[in-house]
Amino acid sequence: MTDLEKIKDDYRSFDNEQIKKIAKYESRGLKQNVVPILIEEIVKRKINPSLIEWIHAERRVLSKVELEVLKSKVKKLACILCKKSRDLRGYHFETKTGIMVNSYTTEYRFIVCKGCGDQKRNKSTVHSLALGWISPVSFISYPFLLAKKVNIYLKEEIISDRIIENFIKGNIGKITLANESTEILKKLVKDYNSLHMSSMTN
Repeated sequence: MTDLEKIKDDYRSFDNEQIKKIAKYESRGLKQNVVPILIEEIVKRKINPSLIEWIHAERRVLSKVELEVLKSKVKKLACILCKKSRDLRGYHFETKTGIMVNSYTTEYRFIVCKGCGDQKRNKSTVHSLALGWISPVSFISYPFLLAKKVNIYLKEEIISDRIIENFIKGNIGKITLANESTEILKKLVKDYNSLHMSSMTN
């Protein structure tokens, strides 16, 4: 029995809920020759046909031009924090806090305007400079933390572009099914920021 035949047998043995789960959450990572097997099971079992549309949307491969168009649309959205600026950028940085013998690092990744993003990143830097070394472990790693923050400043354009690109690719199914509308991009950016900024206050 070949690997593909075994996969077919496995899919036949799955119940409807398992097939739905694969279609909804795992279809993007499936090998190309496995997708028809999944679709065949959906059709044969008369499961919601919209799942097939979702599979194709999730597996959409953007051309370079399509990706740049979507990145431009995201950058032109209103900032979720100040509600005004439309020059959105991707931010990624860490805040370190040293407490007694331990140290804690909180990672932040979000998409906001340059003014709001720089403000939050600067606040993080001040916090790390003031409190990031107050533990033996933090004291040893402190120089590396500073070097990392300097490196992020130097490569902020590259980091911003990568974050927005990954955001688009990670949500390509929803973006595609909504015809790349501004409303869905707003919602997805809001959800993305809520997830990654939940522990950061203004």
